[in-house]
Amino acid sequence: MAWYAWAIPTWGGNGIVKGIFDNQIDWVESRKILEYHWRVIFPETLLNRAAVGFFILGFFALILRGRLFKLGAFEVAFGSLFVVFYLLYELNMIHIIHDYYMMPFLPHLFSRRWIWHQTIAF
Repeated sequence: MAWYAWAIPTWGGNGIVKGIFDNQIDWVESRKILEYHWRVIFPETLLNRAAVGFFILGFFALILRGRLFKLGAFEVAFGSLFVVFYLLYELNMIHIIHDYYMMPFLPHLFSRRWIWHQTIAF
């Protein structure tokens, strides 16, 4: 992290630093990219197809059993919002090609596995 804090300010004209404020794509293209991430990257690359059903089941079980606020909802909500804002900020650079920029989603998704397991356990 210290290296990034030192190096990023020297990246002047880089699209990574400016993010969406240096957007070279229109809203239609942005929508297509977001749809691609929703349909392909999230279920196939980040979770895997076999885990999507369990992810959805765990999410609804949290809500229906009233455990959402007992299991650190603030941390889950903050982490979720942070990675979504990250995706939106870097959308023009990530596009559909650079899926390795989606790595910040992985710790957030898989560090919460114990929550999903606790929730659906009987």
